[in-house]
Amino acid sequence: MVTLSLLIGSNTFAQKSVISNFDLIEGHLSDLEKERLRDSDLLFERTDSLLNLIRDQEDYLAPLFAKKEKKGEKKATKAKSFRIQQGIVFENAYSIIYKTLYSHVKDLPFPYDDYEQRAMVKLNEADVNFSSGKAVFRDYKDMTNKQLKKSVVYKTLKKDLSASTQYEIDGIESVIEAFQIYLDQDEKKRGEELEKRIWNNANKRNTINSYSLYLTEYPSGNWVAEAQSKKTALQENEKKQAASVKIHYTVQLVAVKKQLSAKKLKRLYNKPQNVRELKGDDGLFKYQTGHFKKYANAEAFRVKTGIKDAFVIPFKNGDRVTIKAARTLE
Repeated sequence: MVTLSLLIGSNTFAQKSVISNFDLIEGHLSDLEKERLRDSDLLFERTDSLLNLIRDQEDYLAPLFAKKEKKGEKKATKAKSFRIQQGIVFENAYSIIYKTLYSHVKDLPFPYDDYEQRAMVKLNEADVNFSSGKAVFRDYKDMTNKQLKKSVVYKTLKKDLSASTQYEIDGIESVIEAFQIYLDQDEKKRGEELEKRIWNNANKRNTINSYSLYLTEYPSGNWVAEAQSKKTALQENEKKQAASVKIHYTVQLVAVKKQLSAKKLKRLYNKPQNVRELKGDDGLFKYQTGHFKKYANAEAFRVKTGIKDAFVIPFKNGDRVTIKAARTLE
């Protein structure tokens, strides 16, 4: 708990520095609201002279209280009066801060009901704290010097004023906590907007990878079920397409400008009856043999032929493709 001795620091910064996270909300205030807060600064500055008076009085009272409590209390009327004056200034200054911040937070938009409810709880808590602080101090404000001398114990007064100010600070801090809930909500909103952009992009691309990216980034996201469903559909479609693809390999033994005679063909390959002759667009006569589903088998056959220039040709559904493309579809 902050003690009153800390709260009677001699500069304005010291008064605001006791409020936790005050700078969190200060940067979001309008110029008009900041101007109102400057009124509280002026009030805090007035406590400087009171601070000196209080210190002088307490220096004077210290030896008296040390000797005898009653002796100190008999001479403590001025100190009590100065303390109460200072308490009034503090109450007025913190009231300006409280009302300014409270109004700011109360008018903020809360599109999420649960966040708004949590913020309202904090604002109600703030009201209770600040009202409690004023209630603790209320009875002291209008006391005459006679009442101060007869009815008020100096230590009790200091304790009550410290408690009063702490309640007020607690009230202000509860408002700031409500503001933090607003910021958390704003962050949630930005996160949802980002998720929506990633989801829209996944839909636009409509690929397995785009939906996988969304599911990785948002495993508990708003469109998880739909993303998983679309990803599964694409995967099943890909499997169906793969099943309908027919890959085969053949081995081209040779390509020549002049058509080979049966005798030359037999000399080239000992099973000429299995060789297909094709004439390409380039005018060359091409001699091919074999029909293999696996590249490895075709390559082994090519080596077995012993023909130096022989090579494997891959086909996909009858169209020639690269070996790399064909092997990925085996």
